[in-house]
Amino acid sequence: MLITLQQFRGIRPYADPELLPNEEAQIAQNVRVRKGLIRPWDQVLKDSDLVNRELVRTIMLYEGSHWLEWDADVDVMRSPLAGDTASKFYFTGDGIPKKSNATLATTGTGAKPISFYPLALPSPKPAATAGAPGAGGAGDARDVNYVWTLVSNWGEESLPSPASNTVAPTQGQQVDLSDMTHEWQAGTSYTLGECVIPTAANGYLYKCVVAGTTGGAEPTWGTTIDGNTTDNTVTWRCFPDNISYKRIYRLNVGTEFAEYQYLDQIAAADTTYSDTTTDTDLGEALDTTDYEPPPDSLQGLIYMGNGIMAGFVGKDVYFSEPWQFHAWPVGYIISLPHTVIGLGVLTGALIAVTEGEPFIFVGTDPTSISHEPIPEAAPCVSKRSIVSTVLDTPEGSKGQVLYASPFGIYIIDGAAGTLLTRNHLDKKSFAEYMPDTMHGVVYDNYYFGFYSYGSDEGCLVVDLLTGDVTTLSLYADAAYVDPQTDDLYYIARTNEVLLLEDGTTWPDRTNAILQEDETSYLLRE
Repeated sequence: MLITLQQFRGIRPYADPELLPNEEAQIAQNVRVRKGLIRPWDQVLKDSDLVNRELVRTIMLYEGSHWLEWDADVDVMRSPLAGDTASKFYFTGDGIPKKSNATLATTGTGAKPISFYPLALPSPKPAATAGAPGAGGAGDARDVNYVWTLVSNWGEESLPSPASNTVAPTQGQQVDLSDMTHEWQAGTSYTLGECVIPTAANGYLYKCVVAGTTGGAEPTWGTTIDGNTTDNTVTWRCFPDNISYKRIYRLNVGTEFAEYQYLDQIAAADTTYSDTTTDTDLGEALDTTDYEPPPDSLQGLIYMGNGIMAGFVGKDVYFSEPWQFHAWPVGYIISLPHTVIGLGVLTGALIAVTEGEPFIFVGTDPTSISHEPIPEAAPCVSKRSIVSTVLDTPEGSKGQVLYASPFGIYIIDGAAGTLLTRNHLDKKSFAEYMPDTMHGVVYDNYYFGFYSYGSDEGCLVVDLLTGDVTTLSLYADAAYVDPQTDDLYYIARTNEVLLLEDGTTWPDRTNAILQEDETSYLLRE
């Protein structure tokens, strides 16, 4: 009897082999099944070598020719700023939140990014000291005090310092300010996030990563980027000094609402200033009073849109000040009932996947972002499995967030979600692919979920257009899809970056994704 198959589809492991539809299989390994056709994945091509030879968990092709590499689960966000000619990017997951650009990331030797700044700016300390009013001046005396801020070479401005002591000069009467310094101080208590420079500037800034009290003598400062210096009970972490200058603001009590207004700016190394400015000559109001730095434990950095970054710590979702990616006001934090595992984005919305139900956040301003649960228990079991993508369909493009749940690959494309693999994998059969170890990418409208547990490793491949499931015998330690070219790169137990489907002519069956493994497709035994 002749049986003609009109099309080929993927596997359905939970079904009895005798009950499988004719077009579905028990095994579909290292094959691409789409539009009813079956063929192997094209052969791979070596692209380049990484610097690290140990385990690498995150890779990213930067500026078309540089491979960034980390041995941690890192989330990278390219700068959305218009006119950014420095190719800035921001990342979390590799220690404290950081930022870099083309010059910092690629200049020098070693694994890239080679250098970077903390995402947070230093919080100025101590308060300025205002001297007694001196020469000049006219009119009635009024009470004033001062704050100062730090401004980075990226044009970012910090929180203000504590307010100075209050003095009462007349208009234009000279007030001398001092102590506007962020140099290291002996026997001083420092809290997490505060930064200092050595008393003899060496081009580096040191961020407090273990709070405590400094010693009586200045330590020998280390100059290894991201390296630590111990100072009595304080631990300092080294970064390039990115502070360009200081700004000074004076309280103007003559306004309808007393506020700090811009007075002047001084060089980063200067610590004193003489003020003879009248109230009417003050500048704009200080607008960084709530520009708290991001917490050191911030994870999952992602761009929500409208100039807003998002991240999370525990059950809290954080949002940046629009277009001010160093500033994360505490008033913007939204707390959820479950621990957040990771974040994804749809067009105009943020998705937080948790240990319980996922949540969707909507809003164009962080002061008015609303959130609500997606009403289905779909916990995420692996942060690295979360992928945000845009699915291209005959009807148009739509955003999607995919991740591994205990029940299968879950997909959210709006205010609702669904189990993408529900027709092919049940909970028991999906568990065989170790979803809690899974890390994912989307390539050519396929979700690749790489998994590894001991000697049991491979990849689950899900067609986003049909839901069909196939597998790869390949495991990748890290994978990356270039958004510009839609090329899939990966590394597999070496420091070699490999390109899947290098564009050559389709190979025969014995030259599929792994040169030594035959492509397999078994309808039923």
